[in-house]
Amino acid sequence: MVGKGAVPLMLLPLGMQLAKIPVAQGIGIVGLAAFIRLAVAPAIALLPADWLNLAGSTLQACVVEASMPTAVTTTVLAIEFVVKPEFVTSVVFLSTLASPVTLTPIIALVS
Repeated sequence: MVGKGAVPLMLLPLGMQLAKIPVAQGIGIVGLAAFIRLAVAPAIALLPADWLNLAGSTLQACVVEASMPTAVTTTVLAIEFVVKPEFVTSVVFLSTLASPVTLTPIIALVS
């Protein structure tokens, strides 16, 4: 029962961080980080998948998982350990916003 509240509780600090961040702050580096997460990571995931001779649903799961946006958990960890939480929050937000555009073709390619 307590576990069901974990995601909503993690979204709270994400929203609080987003409220404090100016819109144009570091947009170039944030965009680059989101691009690497959404486009480069799936391409890199194909290399070990090929080496391990993965095929079928195992290959699909690995590539799609590598294509997912940056998780909210990273924001919580960045806030906890004071490691550029504004930057991390911006990457989480932008990668989540852009993920439908990148995930759709990746899912179509591995299906």
